[in-house]
Amino acid sequence: MSKDCCSEYPLPGPVKAGPGEVELVERLLAGLARPEAAIDEVAVGARFLAIRAGDRTGLASTLGARPGPEGDALIGDLPGQELAEAARLLLSEDPFSLSLGLAALNAGCDPISEGLGLGAEELVAELGRGKEVVVVGDFPFTERLGQKVGRLHLFELRERPDRTPRAEWEETLQRCQVVAITSTALLTRQMSYFLTQARQAFKILLGPSTPLSPALFDCGADALAASLVAETGPVMDGVREGLPYHNLKRLGIDFVLWQRPQADKG
Repeated sequence: MSKDCCSEYPLPGPVKAGPGEVELVERLLAGLARPEAAIDEVAVGARFLAIRAGDRTGLASTLGARPGPEGDALIGDLPGQELAEAARLLLSEDPFSLSLGLAALNAGCDPISEGLGLGAEELVAELGRGKEVVVVGDFPFTERLGQKVGRLHLFELRERPDRTPRAEWEETLQRCQVVAITSTALLTRQMSYFLTQARQAFKILLGPSTPLSPALFDCGADALAASLVAETGPVMDGVREGLPYHNLKRLGIDFVLWQRPQADKG
């Protein structure tokens, strides 16, 4: 598994969005910083998608989704299309189209970086010292993190002995103090659920699929720990080769952090 990125698994067929998730996606679409930027290039791999529009490249996990004939045609139609149009694929029910939409959305966000000396593991450990922490998604550092925070709960759909049972999620979310959420929850249609159920917690969105969008602060996020593509050519080639995230990162990806502006904190 790759550093700073959760594990991947195929989504089971169409992925429908509830009202809260549709509202969240609509806010993200309305908040695009570069809606009219035209797509120049699309890279498709087994693990990630990448969309380049000018000097900005957006990444998104595929969660194992593969393009069928319609997906191949869709990829061919994307170059020249405006990011705002391509990003609307985030309203699709098709898993592969969802990933394309998220990559387009990420290419349309401003490349904001506040500078950070910590990695994702160190960041969550610092926030969760002595506190009750929920991690949504099986990140490579999850097991180590359990030794650094007060109490750790793992929310993971796949079977593993240390995961928190699904029936306990809601109660746990409503009392925990820190929640680290994989941004692939946008692809599984669960992001709105996690943000609204843990209103009292400090909520950080993690991973290369994380949009650097201020709209997420309006939806309840407190920090965005994202990936900024610094070397487009090598990263696009690595995506096509199906490289895992830790290899892509070495090719030219920076880990960046954007926290909710202090004036917005209630």
